[in-house]
Amino acid sequence: MTTRGIIFANCLIVSYFLLIWHINYFQVDNVLIGVFRELLTIPFLLAIPVFFGFRG
Repeated sequence: MTTRGIIFANCLIVSYFLLIWHINYFQVDNVLIGVFRELLTIPFLLAIPVFFGFRG
């Protein structure tokens, strides 16, 4: 994986968690958003150490 791809993936992960924080902060309550949040949170959490390992 290239450095550019790793940077893009890391920015995507950070953006996702910032979006989740904003949804919680502004108390947005939508079923569709909740479904995607539940489906994507664990894969994004598991991706953090994977891309951290690619860094080295």
